[in-house]
Amino acid sequence: MLANAYALAQFYDRDAPAEMAKVGMEGFQQFMVKPDNVDTILERLEKARGRIYK
Repeated sequence: MLANAYALAQFYDRDAPAEMAKVGMEGFQQFMVKPDNVDTILERLEKARGRIYK
């Protein structure tokens, strides 16, 4: 069914724990404004992931 779908959407902020969703959405916003900061953004996300998903 998914292979034949016209479009697909996933809601990151609904599918992740609230704390990770907050950090992730902030990371998305920062990346859209300053994509050159991708390494710093990913480091922050990884640090949060390690703390949140124990």
